[in-house]
Amino acid sequence: MTPEMIATCRRNLAAAGIANAEVVPGEMEHMPLPDASVDWIISNCVINLSPDKEKVFAEAFRVLRPGGRVLIADIVTNSLPEEYRDDLSAWVGCLAGAPEEDEYLQLIRAAGFEDVRVIDKMTYDEASLGTLANDACGCGASDRAIDRGVIARFAGKVASARISARKPERG
Repeated sequence: MTPEMIATCRRNLAAAGIANAEVVPGEMEHMPLPDASVDWIISNCVINLSPDKEKVFAEAFRVLRPGGRVLIADIVTNSLPEEYRDDLSAWVGCLAGAPEEDEYLQLIRAAGFEDVRVIDKMTYDEASLGTLANDACGCGASDRAIDRGVIARFAGKVASARISARKPERG
């Protein structure tokens, strides 16, 4: 989304020799693309950060051609107690806005996608969650470490999931 990210992506495409891809800056809730103009959408650990996930999936559905696919890697939660969701000290970095896995999948289906499935999932134990929460992915609390007690409460309840879905063929 930043000019530096766009430039890096374009350099990576060129270095890989990929000529049939285009990098278009924009917000995922308001994609600057025509209807049915995209074959694939690949998203890595950002949709959980959107406050309007329904709009993100509606936009993805809108811009995909019939039969187009999405591949998403994102953070989801599993049976996270409600009181933990209100713990602001825990809502930092890659954990911010992460919905329950079932809710996430339902949002994708509600947008119209089919063949929605989790391809694989890694549930974070305390050690790996501590690494994630303390800025391993570049989006955590870079100026302070997250309290170990907070991390212990979230261990086993946060996962990284790869999710695939397809826009139905029409006609």
